[in-house]
Amino acid sequence: MSARNEQLKIKANYWNGLAIACAAAGIVVPALAAYGSDEIWNATVFPVLSKLAYRTILPMLIAFFFSYVFHSLADSCASRIKDD
Repeated sequence: MSARNEQLKIKANYWNGLAIACAAAGIVVPALAAYGSDEIWNATVFPVLSKLAYRTILPMLIAFFFSYVFHSLADSCASRIKDD
């Protein structure tokens, strides 16, 4: 039973690490791309907001969705660990 618990711990750690990486990359990469874009600094608010939504907010939401899915998988693995 102890070996099974260790396997579940490793799986939970893997999925949780993947969730953290997905969330971090989902924020940093689109934010840096938006910050480096000249369109944000030179245009009016509404045209930029629509481009900003497609280029930054939407990828961030997708990354958070996958991060939630990966974290749920980690939680599922961790909940199957039994006390000896």
